[in-house]
Amino acid sequence: MYLPVRELVTCDTGMLEGLESLDLLCIDDLDALSEPSLGESWQQAFFHLFNRCREAGCRWLVSAAVSPRELPLTLPDLVSRMQWGIVRQVPRLDEDSMFAFWTERARERGIVIDDEVRQFIMRRATRDLPALLHLLDELDHLSLAEQRRITVPFIKKVTGW
Repeated sequence: MYLPVRELVTCDTGMLEGLESLDLLCIDDLDALSEPSLGESWQQAFFHLFNRCREAGCRWLVSAAVSPRELPLTLPDLVSRMQWGIVRQVPRLDEDSMFAFWTERARERGIVIDDEVRQFIMRRATRDLPALLHLLDELDHLSLAEQRRITVPFIKKVTGW
């Protein structure tokens, strides 16, 4: 199960109950637990969830903007638990890799992105993968709605570039 910590603000900590029965939890942006909007109760809840998961054999895959030692959490026991596993730094994608990933994602959806379109987007789009994927979603949705291929004029119309 995927748990985006930044989106938990509107939820109750009770939503974490029973998750230890899963095989794998993918927890994104764990460092967001330090945000005041979540409060220390969420850190406590994740600490207890970790312990229940360890006992039940549920594995965790965690992402954070910093290493476990640098997590800006106020609960030392949770910080220490996050140091128990294997830690890997995932490097940022360089520009070419980012656009190759974007083009591959388009291809997986059945969208043909020719070189002219790719170059146009590379010259104008932000170098932020989530924003690029959002752009792909928007182009995909609108091209289907309007029954149009994704071309430079279509992109200009959609984005205002």
